[in-house]
Amino acid sequence: MLIVTCHNKEDLGWLVQQKDFDYVVYSKKPTTLIGTGIDESKIRPVENRGREALVYFKFMIDFYGNLPERIAFCHGHETAWHQDVPIMDAIRRDDGSEFFSLNNPYFRHSFYENCPHGQSMWEKLQKYCPLFGITLPDKLEHTWSAQFITTRERILSHPVEFYQRCYDWLNEQREMADFRSAIIFEQLWYYILTGKNIEPRRLAKTIMSENGYQE
Repeated sequence: MLIVTCHNKEDLGWLVQQKDFDYVVYSKKPTTLIGTGIDESKIRPVENRGREALVYFKFMIDFYGNLPERIAFCHGHETAWHQDVPIMDAIRRDDGSEFFSLNNPYFRHSFYENCPHGQSMWEKLQKYCPLFGITLPDKLEHTWSAQFITTRERILSHPVEFYQRCYDWLNEQREMADFRSAIIFEQLWYYILTGKNIEPRRLAKTIMSENGYQE
């Protein structure tokens, strides 16, 4: 497995200390990584646009012809509110599936027409998916997907031109705040990489309900 990390100003000590996996760091501030222990040959500068989504698309474009079998896409931080464990612990519990979320499995999104908690996002998806060449299904339901593990096969299920189109839009759009453009793809990664619109729950429905999940 290869770890692909989006870096801005985070401490990547956790990445330096782990010895199990090779890595690539796409950094929006690459000079800040010099002397931190990160292998400088593995640092790639990237535009400061589109949050982690732009980095993930850039990797898919750069490595499209030379992808490893499995890829872990993650932020630069070791811990965060949307993770239930440190990122390396999340990566090591990978179950080998075609898409494995690295975020807290309690947190799920559900979007559909007239959905009570995400109608504005559903409207954005309806507006922008045609620009990317994505046919939006009637409903999307998945774990929060800004960090995940997927496979070479699933990335290759789309032509590289698709990833280039999404990358260009993130880099060039000025219609919304930068972080909001990345959130659009947070709702689409599972569907893009599996072709399925509903991700199976990793926790029992009753537990999900107790922690705020709504059908």
